[in-house]
Amino acid sequence: DSTLLSDHPNYLFRDMRLDSHGKSIISGDSMYVFRTRDIRVNLPQKRISLDSITVTPRYPRKLFFKKARKQTDRVTVYGKSIDFHNFDFATLLKKKVFHVGDVNLNNFNVLFERDKHYPLSDSTQPMPIKMLREIPYKFSADTVKINKGFVSYYEYEKKSLNPCIFFIDNFNIYFLNV
Repeated sequence: DSTLLSDHPNYLFRDMRLDSHGKSIISGDSMYVFRTRDIRVNLPQKRISLDSITVTPRYPRKLFFKKARKQTDRVTVYGKSIDFHNFDFATLLKKKVFHVGDVNLNNFNVLFERDKHYPLSDSTQPMPIKMLREIPYKFSADTVKINKGFVSYYEYEKKSLNPCIFFIDNFNIYFLNV
């Protein structure tokens, strides 16, 4: 019963560590692989941690865009850790809302690539916020922090031998009431 979780100190479990043993999850479109070294949950401390997170394309750049057949972004993500503090497990069970006080994304590197040698898509792709709203569990956080982040964008133009590169290095960002 979920009321035990919020009204009583007897938790379903206290500490849990899930070691992935090198296993990965392939995205629904088969273009990406998600990996994390381990997931740690501590209910008394209301904390969840993911260690060594990666989202990587399954194919080298040229093959990825060839398979996509239209202009799209190819994204690669590497992160040292994600820490969720003040996680409310009872709210997740009762209201299907994943609420946390703080989210810390530590040492995240995100690389975006776009190859303009391919035609634009005829269909309109949903914006990320629209896709997030379709998830049956909602997410909210009082604060989201990106610590020591790095973002780069590579655009391969038809007329150029080398890509246009834009990057932001070693930045910290705080988002409130996400």
